[in-house]
Amino acid sequence: MPMSTHNLNKDQETPWNPEHLKLALSGKKSLEEFNLQGADLNGVDLQRADLCMANLQEARLQRANLQEADLFAANLTGAKLHGACLTGAGLQKANLFGVNCQELDFREADLQGACLQRVELMKANLEGVNLMETNLQDADLTRANLQGATLWRAELQGANLQVAYLGGANLWEAKLQGAKLQGADLRGANLNLADLRNTDLRGVSFKGVESLSPGQLINAKNVHLASDLPFSLQEVILAKQLAAMEDDS
Repeated sequence: MPMSTHNLNKDQETPWNPEHLKLALSGKKSLEEFNLQGADLNGVDLQRADLCMANLQEARLQRANLQEADLFAANLTGAKLHGACLTGAGLQKANLFGVNCQELDFREADLQGACLQRVELMKANLEGVNLMETNLQDADLTRANLQGATLWRAELQGANLQVAYLGGANLWEAKLQGAKLQGADLRGANLNLADLRNTDLRGVSFKGVESLSPGQLINAKNVHLASDLPFSLQEVILAKQLAAMEDDS
């Protein structure tokens, strides 16, 4: 059986022809909305390719060059991306649920609104990446490089950020409830209105953080084991007492 592809702009499936890929790579044909489920694209050069809304479920993309590719709303569930290059890729609203993205290079990629829930991103390079409003719940970001990353309103509940580097990251209104931040480096990060309830702050470096208030830490864990807080622990205790008084009133 030949592989088939279905362009969602059309009403019927058309037989998949390997020549289609060659044309796409030469810029003469787009893969927008194509069904490439399970396709073997191992090592293929897809730099700047149009894969907008493409179905790439279970596709084999090991060592593929996806630099600056347009993957807007693409379905990458279960795709194999080991060794792929995604620098500068447009992954807005893409679905990467459960994908193993360890050690991938996402520098300058745009993942705004993408789903990376339960994704493994250990040792991934996410320097300067746009993760605004991205779903990263339960994602494994152990030792990930998130320097300067935009995590505004990102959903990081339960995420593993142990020993991650978040220097200068924008965590404005980030949802970090229950996240594991042990040993994370937050130097110079913006934590304005970030939700840190039940977050483990053991060994976290807060040196030079911006917009962090004592009230944000009253329900965090192991605050006393964090370093370089911009205020005293007494102020956190006072904020907790005031909050308790307000609850009783």
